[in-house]
Amino acid sequence: MSKKLKEFFVVLLSGILSIVFVSGVVYAATTISTDINTGGLLNVTGLASLNGQASTTQFSAVGRVYVGGVSTTTIMGDSATSTFAGGITLTSGNVNIPTAGSFLVNGTKVLDTSSLGAGITSSSLTSVGTLGALTVTGMTTHNGPTLLNGTASTTGDFSVNGQATTTAANGNIATKGTLTLANSSTAIAGIVFGVCNISNSSAITASTTAFFTCTGATGVTTSHRVFVQATSSLPTGLTVTAASSTAQDTISLQILNLGLTGNLAPGGITLNFFGIR
Repeated sequence: MSKKLKEFFVVLLSGILSIVFVSGVVYAATTISTDINTGGLLNVTGLASLNGQASTTQFSAVGRVYVGGVSTTTIMGDSATSTFAGGITLTSGNVNIPTAGSFLVNGTKVLDTSSLGAGITSSSLTSVGTLGALTVTGMTTHNGPTLLNGTASTTGDFSVNGQATTTAANGNIATKGTLTLANSSTAIAGIVFGVCNISNSSAITASTTAFFTCTGATGVTTSHRVFVQATSSLPTGLTVTAASSTAQDTISLQILNLGLTGNLAPGGITLNFFGIR
């Protein structure tokens, strides 16, 4: 065999062995202990495991991406407003943000550790816990029973389409405005009631009337329309025919002597009153 032909076969055999060796290396597991820098794409058709730190300006995966091998995983964005397009869906687990953090929608806070965002103007809540205070600036509609264990106040109108009751021993309903009942066109601004007294009254001529002052009608003003009811202290033969509020805490009464026993003095009597304005 000539020398040149021998050299040719040596080179050919070396090439074949090199190809076989490279193929075996490519299709086996390989550990690269140095950096890999590429200006183009790095394509991996199988499973790629990064046990250390990996950094890239853009990462794309067609399948699933698993980050971390333990129950807690940290994903850090490039800034406080990192964007994850397409949304993030959790099938289990929690989203844990720091105490000073908050949830944003389009850059506007909607929820933090203690409050809803100022832009939250509506809700579909069906129940809430105990409220320390509730301020409503618009209309509030209650379609079912409403139980108030404390004090409820309003600076606007308060309308009840159904039944309103206070069941507690100290249950009160108070208003600084007016109260309109049912479909009445007349608003009630105040109601007072109690007893008033007449003392040292003079006699009334039979079959005539006389006016008397009933004092102690606490709360009555000249704006009240008053109604009175005699008690058993009113002598037989006398009847109250008219009543009006003429001064503070005072009711003027007109009493008729029916003429059954001649002239008759009422004496000291007590009457019930009810005043409304």
